[in-house]
Amino acid sequence: MNRRRYLALTGALTTTALAGCSESGETSTVDGGKTADPASTDTETPAPTSGTENDVATERATETETEPETATPTGEAALEVISEELVVDEGEYSTDVYVAAEIENTADVPSGLIELKAEWFDGDGNYLDNSTQYLRTLGAGETWNARVYALMSDGEKIEDYSLGGEFQTQSPNFSPEGLALGETELKVGDNDAVVNGGVQNNRGEEVGYIQAIAKFYNADGAVVGTGRDNVLEVPADRTWSFEASWLGYGDRLGDIDDFEVVITDSPY
Repeated sequence: MNRRRYLALTGALTTTALAGCSESGETSTVDGGKTADPASTDTETPAPTSGTENDVATERATETETEPETATPTGEAALEVISEELVVDEGEYSTDVYVAAEIENTADVPSGLIELKAEWFDGDGNYLDNSTQYLRTLGAGETWNARVYALMSDGEKIEDYSLGGEFQTQSPNFSPEGLALGETELKVGDNDAVVNGGVQNNRGEEVGYIQAIAKFYNADGAVVGTGRDNVLEVPADRTWSFEASWLGYGDRLGDIDDFEVVITDSPY
């Protein structure tokens, strides 16, 4: 059964809605409009910004490889829009316009893929364009500090917006039996954040698919973005080396304070 949940937050000028979809292979779209397929490298795609000073490197390592526990949470994720606002960031050479929103998973299980879409309007209520942002997963009790940037060259025309979206109420199994996550390392540069690591196949047979998702957190423990990498047909007793990157531009990269990697053998 394809289950949906709708959230509505109505302010003076804006309306926010999220639709939840179970992992049946079907999805529903709120308010229509153009969308883009999420790429292997997750991006925020804002308007161009000036250079950053985020040349830092952080390393998280484990002395031994560990296999996740095989217990899988049951139930469905539930997302709520805690806050939202239209932000106009006037820089020296360009102006960024985006919706900043806090999305909380109030359930005790992680979500699957989340899609947020902002539609942009001028002062007369005329439709201008839309933009989309993705997050691979949001853990139980976690908050996503999301930004959906306007990609228009004439963003100064924007005076109003609507924010909608959809999410998978069930995540992939992030505790796959026989797969061990090894040492991981985070490097944050001017243009992206990259997590390198390895996953050991201890099943004694080939694994057809493995995906690694890197989750990036700010100092308050909120998720600011995700990146992923995947591979097909990993032989028994071999280690797959992955590189999961996120193109979070400007001060988004500077917000990164910590990270986590989750792995799955499901492509859905």
